[in-house]
Amino acid sequence: MDETHNIDKLATKFAEAFADEVPDKPDSVIWKIIRLRSDIAEKIEAGYTIEKIANLLAKIDIHITAGALRNYNRLIFQALRDLQAEGSATPTHQDVHARVCQMRRNERMPKLATKSWTKSKYEKSSHPATASSHANPQQSKARRQEEL
Repeated sequence: MDETHNIDKLATKFAEAFADEVPDKPDSVIWKIIRLRSDIAEKIEAGYTIEKIANLLAKIDIHITAGALRNYNRLIFQALRDLQAEGSATPTHQDVHARVCQMRRNERMPKLATKSWTKSKYEKSSHPATASSHANPQQSKARRQEEL
């Protein structure tokens, strides 16, 4: 029990050491928007435009364009729908942030094309445009002369 007491005492001292400190790295804009999501939704429902909300956010040092705010809102509410569909009745900010980050990664890295004619530049292509006689100008010229 003495060891547990020492750990608790260390944890308390550690927390006190950071009580008056400011983090070196500020929160990201997306993290701030996630925390304000219900307030932003209320303002949108009250009739404020995204542009007006973005301008008001800039006054409290959250600098974001209207387009980025619209995109973040779309991602946040899609993440909330997904998490709730998976059984999480009240997702935490951390859950929403993790899902939004996952969705943004997926948008930046779409699935690769899987069509049969997609080959590297070193492989022979089977694409119809390159497999035609127009791919070889000599064959095209000979064919035209035969037709005459």
